[in-house]
Order: sequence, then structure tokens, then C-alpha cells
Amino acid sequence: MMKKKKVKKENGERWLLTYSDLITLLMVFFVMLYSISNVNQKKYEALSQSLSQAFGNSGKSVDGSVIPKGSGILDGGTGLTSKDIKESGDSDKAQSGQENDIDASDGISKEEFARLREELYETLKDSKLKDKLRITVEDKGMVISLPNDILFDSGEADVKPEMKPILDQVAVVLNSVDSPILVEGYTDNVPVNNNQYRSNWQLSAERAANMVQYLIENYKMKPDRLAAIGYGEYKPVASNKTKEGRMKNRRISLTLLYNEEARQVQK
Repeated sequence: MMKKKKVKKENGERWLLTYSDLITLLMVFFVMLYSISNVNQKKYEALSQSLSQAFGNSGKSVDGSVIPKGSGILDGGTGLTSKDIKESGDSDKAQSGQENDIDASDGISKEEFARLREELYETLKDSKLKDKLRITVEDKGMVISLPNDILFDSGEADVKPEMKPILDQVAVVLNSVDSPILVEGYTDNVPVNNNQYRSNWQLSAERAANMVQYLIENYKMKPDRLAAIGYGEYKPVASNKTKEGRMKNRRISLTLLYNEEARQVQK
């Protein structure tokens, strides 16, 4: 006779394992909720004050809100506007007693730059520059272009002595405003032919730097108003294939910057 197999009896208490796992998970969940809700009041107040100051409310929140002035979106506020941010920045600057010199051109408009342009033309109408001077009011500011051939000897970076009185007249007008100034040197593509400068780039940079130094030493312009840049032959305004084009490319530009352009240069 074959031996009869025993039928295994199912464990009726397996549900206890699942139940205990569930209870454990619930316990962990409630512990986590408790830890989140248990806020350190001092740390919360410090955070609230810091955020309130950052959003321009002098550390005072409204109805206990971290975000001041009822500016939260969820509570029906409208959120921070660009005006709020600007006022916050102005307030912080005033409280700290610090001002950014690059903002010295506040209030100078295109119209005022246009007036300065006419003043320069009138001032230099009897000078050697009267037919060579080019002044434009552009998006970045007012650009004054002076030809290298009148200001410098070929291959040299020192301003001609006879041109300094004319440059002085330009400097007086530049000093009548506080706008930041970029002084940029350019050349044509004819290789420099002396042992002092190895490239047109070096020559143009030296000319721009000498102009900046002249303005600082003779007109007490703030050094942080001025920047000297040499572009050499690499930003022509005309073709270098003709004599007339090369003459236009040999120039010094003095640009009185608007605020936004000045910030970009500072960065």
C-alpha cells in the first residue's frame, strides 16, 4: 500500500506579519510628521527676519508671514514686482551707506547726450578736428571718434603736443557729466613697422591707455570712470582695401556709457 501524504495545515497567523509591518510603517510616518512639525521657534524667527529684510520690509513681516507686505501668492497677494525689487535694492544701498560709482550717470538721457554732442561740435568748430570729428548717440551711449592720424604720429602712442589743447577742450566737456567712459583704440590692418610694438593690437591698447592716463592726470577724472581697450585691426568700420577706408579705421573712440552698458562692462 502507498503511504498517504500528509496535507500541510496552512498557517492562519501570517496576517500578523503584514499587520506588524503596516504598524511599523505608520509609526515611522507619524514620527516623521512630528519631527517636521516641531519647528525651532528661534531659528524660524531668524529665517523670517532674514527673508523679510531681503524683500525690503526692514525685518517686519505681516501676520507672521515670512514674505512681507502680504506679497505671497497663496494669500491673495500679487507677488513682488520689479518696482518692489528696485526699491528694496535702493533701500539696502541707503542703509549700508554704499553707492555704486558705475551708477553715476543716473538721469542722463539721450537728449542730454545730444546736447553734449552739439556742445562739442561748437567747441571744436575752429580746430583741426572740425572736419574729422564724428559724434553719434547710440544705444550704448554717446560715441566720440577721433582720427589717429591727427592725434598720433605713425606707429607712436604719445599724443602730439600740438593736439593736447584740442584734447583739453574735449576733456572739459567730458568732465561736465559723471558717465563712465570707455576709451577704445583701433588701427588698420597694415603691420606696425617698429621695434617698440609687436602688433597693431599692442599699439592700439597703448594709445587708449595713454588717453586714459592723460584724462586722469590733467583733469582729475576718477580712475574707476575710465577703461582702456585696444582692438587693433579687428573691428574695422570700413574696408582696409582702400586708403580712405584705412584712414577711417585708424581711430580712438571715447564712449560715454548709459547705466546698463556700464554694468555690463563692470561685470
